[in-house]
Order: sequence, then structure tokens, then C-alpha cells
Amino acid sequence: PILPDLVHHLITLMQITAEQVSRWEPDPNMYLDEDDSEYSFSVRLLAYDLLTQLLEDRTLNIIVYQAICSAIDKHLTRNPRDVHTQWWKIHEACFLVVGGTIIDNNKTNPVSFGSQVFVENVLLPDLSASVSPILTGRCIWLAGKISSHIGPQTIQSCLESTLSGLQITQHMIIRIMSAKAVYYFCTQLKEENHRSVLSHFLPYFISHLCDMASDSHDVMLFTVLDCLQQLFQVDYSITASHSE
Repeated sequence: PILPDLVHHLITLMQITAEQVSRWEPDPNMYLDEDDSEYSFSVRLLAYDLLTQLLEDRTLNIIVYQAICSAIDKHLTRNPRDVHTQWWKIHEACFLVVGGTIIDNNKTNPVSFGSQVFVENVLLPDLSASVSPILTGRCIWLAGKISSHIGPQTIQSCLESTLSGLQITQHMIIRIMSAKAVYYFCTQLKEENHRSVLSHFLPYFISHLCDMASDSHDVMLFTVLDCLQQLFQVDYSITASHSE
């Protein structure tokens, strides 16, 4: 079948190049401009757009979804952690696909994706690897996206990692992706039973994001302000007390 092979190759093409790493790590604004904008152009983004378009085709949705799950499993199996120095690039590409396609389709698709097992066995260990700020940032971003599909203890671990990622001592890419994760935690968990767990972290998130906003410009500032807006809506009592 052509679709499984196509999906596998598309994910391969989503790997970050050495040139992109050299541009993005010193300049987080460029990272956001080039990797998170509808106006950007790259092989990585084209491959991602094609994959999402295939998934949006109702006649192909289930087949493509199955192909994505299978391709991610193969990529991660064939490229285990620390097997070579560039292992993290295919992992990052897989996380991008999980967060951008699988999670958004998981509730309506009959093909199940083991989110809890994936987070415990792949995401959290990769988060601890500290091999690249781009991978670490992507891990935290995905933790926010996947939060409504995992258990309370795992959510707690992901929230703690996100809080750590917001610290001023972290690379700015990790901080900005942690801010994005906060946005997704708020949208995913405020209507769920885990809201109390999230509320515990709200004052700390607000403090760090306000600090980031005061030092940010351009795309980063818009991203942080967007996250703060979502954060303020989770628990108005905590927001009010913090403003005092």
C-alpha cells in the first residue's frame, strides 16, 4: 500500500536540518517565525501540511491515522534514544506529528493511541535527555497537548516539567514552548476533573509568564500574551488574588 510508505517518508522529511538548528537555537524568534507560521516555507512544513491534508480527507482518515501510528512506532523503534547523536531529530518530528494530528483526532477515531504508555515510555524519558533545547521544548509542548488523555500522576509530572521549563535559567526555546504548553494545559484541563491539579500551578505560571512578557518582543510577546489570556480564564479567584 502506498499510504503507509508515504506517511513514513513524510515524517522522515519533517526532521529538523543542521542548518535550521544553527539558525533557531541562537534566535527563538526565528524559530517561531520559521517553524510555527502559516507564512513560512520549508520541506518540513510542506511534509506536515500534506500529512494533515491527507488526514482531513474523510475517505482516507482512518487509513491515514493508522499509517501515522504505525510510522511513529517504526521510527521510534528503529531510532532508540542515544543510538546515534542525531536520534533526537526523528523523535522531535514524531512528537510534532503526535501533537498536531493524532491527539486532535484521538477522540473521534476508532483506532486507539496509547497516550499514557507513550508519555511514560517515550515522552518523559526524552524530556530528561537534555540533548537539545528544541527536543526538550517539543516534549513539553506535547505534554500540554496530550494532557487530557493521561492520568493524574502523569499530568502532575508534566506540569512540574513545564514549570521547570519556564525558569529564567532555561534556554529561551524551552521557555517559549513551555508557555505554549501552559496554553494547552489550560484549554485541555479546565473543563476536566484535573482542574484542581492545574490550579495549584497557576500562581507560578502567571508569575513566570509575566516575567517573560516583560522581556519579550515580536512573535514571542504575542505568544506569551496569548498564553496569559488563556491562563487567566482558568480560575478567576487565583487570578484576582495574584493581581493584588
